[in-house]
Amino acid sequence: EQGQLGGVFEGFGEDTMALNALARFLHYHYSSMTQQQRAVAELFRSGCSVTEISQQLDIAATNVSRQKKAIAWPMLHEGESALQALLERFNCENDWA
Repeated sequence: EQGQLGGVFEGFGEDTMALNALARFLHYHYSSMTQQQRAVAELFRSGCSVTEISQQLDIAATNVSRQKKAIAWPMLHEGESALQALLERFNCENDWA
C-alpha cells in the first residue's frame, strides 16, 4: 500500500500479507532504535552473550541488559526469524545450480 514503509513484497500469493506485515513491523521497530541499540541487536544476532557485548561495546553489562529489554530482543529476533523462514520458502537458489 502506498505510503506504508517496510512492506515491499508482491506476488507471493497468500504469504504476501504476512511478509509485508513482518517487514512493516521490523521497519517500525528498527526506526525507533538508537545506534547503540542497533549495535546490541547485531551482536545478539551474531550469537554474543551479554558479557561479550559489554566488552565489545565497552559498556556495563547492566546497560546491555537494559538495551536488550528496550529493544524487546526476543520478540525482535522472533520477527526476524519468521520473515527469514517465510522468504526461505521462495528460495530458488538451488534450482539454478
